[in-house]
Amino acid sequence: MKFENSPYEWTPAPRRWWFWLLVTLRLLWGVLITATLAPILFVIRLLQSWLGKTGYEYGIMRLWGRLSWLSFSVKPVIHGTPIKGDGALVSNHASWLDIPILLGSVGGYMVSKAEVRDWAVIGMLARCIGTAFVDRKRSTSKKQTQDLFDRLKKRDRIAFFPEGTSTDALQVTSFRSTLFAAMVEANPEGYVQPVSIVYHAPKDASINFFGWWGDMPLVPHFIAVLAQSKRARVDVVFHEPIKIGTDRKALCAACQSAVEAGFTKFADKIEAP
Repeated sequence: MKFENSPYEWTPAPRRWWFWLLVTLRLLWGVLITATLAPILFVIRLLQSWLGKTGYEYGIMRLWGRLSWLSFSVKPVIHGTPIKGDGALVSNHASWLDIPILLGSVGGYMVSKAEVRDWAVIGMLARCIGTAFVDRKRSTSKKQTQDLFDRLKKRDRIAFFPEGTSTDALQVTSFRSTLFAAMVEANPEGYVQPVSIVYHAPKDASINFFGWWGDMPLVPHFIAVLAQSKRARVDVVFHEPIKIGTDRKALCAACQSAVEAGFTKFADKIEAP
């Protein structure tokens, strides 16, 4: 199958006799950990709102992310040191899978496009972990900046994807500087940490297997990821934090440069189609 914005065919690994059994077991595992940890997360967030504190929930988010890696057939390898305490992280964006990858690596609140809120399963999980939803239309850019500003002012740890849309997992596209404005306004003396996420496709699947982009339907991709028998390596590279400062475009360019460097270092060599 081919989808827009990528010259490569997308194909999952061949199905084995245990395909649906594995999918079912991994779905049940995901439901179990979510049903167990979601109430705990809700109580912690409620108590924090009363006490005017933040940050205690990150451990639960990180635990959920790490336990979910078993469902999603991935084995992330962490490089560098994730930030501690409040701050912002920016990463390249290849798939819906980036969210549990980042949550399990560092914890924190994600920023996602507004339409994700209404997606089945993924939308429910996103709301459960306190995702900040933003509308990327120019007419609402001021409101989305204010929403992020409020989160950052509270010293929430925020992670977002400046590319604005996911890719085929084989490239890093141009970062948009709009969302960096909230960081500049909220905390110019703070730091943002660039992160590179590099997927390595499982054996017998296409090189862009983990990418989810363009007009690719969600459900078949979700099921294909659940059905992988062997856990695939994902390199998660935490770069040196960059001081936010007062120039959002310079900050955007510096973050993109770091993410691209990490991606180039760890990505598999790809031959032209």
